[in-house]
Amino acid sequence: MHSAYPALFATLGDAIERVPPDVAPALELALAAAAPPPRPSGPPAAARTRAGLAAARLRCVIELLHAAECARAGSRQGDQLSDGAREGLLLAGCCLTEHITRGIAAF
Repeated sequence: MHSAYPALFATLGDAIERVPPDVAPALELALAAAAPPPRPSGPPAAARTRAGLAAARLRCVIELLHAAECARAGSRQGDQLSDGAREGLLLAGCCLTEHITRGIAAF
C-alpha cells in the first residue's frame, strides 16, 4: 500500500495500514493536490518548500479530522472513521507540526 499512495504514506507513515482501502485513493488525491508548487533550490529554499508542503498536508489532515468529527456527531455509524484511523491522523498532524517547526527554524 505504501508505493501506491506516496503522499498518504508520507503523511501517515505506518498508520497507512489502518486506512480503509476504499478511502485511501481519495486521501491520496487530496494530499497530492495540497502540494505547493516547486521553488528555487538551495538550503533555505528547500527548507521553505518542505515546510510549505508539510503545512499543506497538515491542513488536509485537519480537514479530514473535521469531517470525521462531523460524521461522528451525525451518529452515522457506517460513515465514521475507526479509532485507529483517527489516532493515525492525530499522530500525522503532530508529526507534520514538528516538521514545520524544524523547517521554519532552518530559515
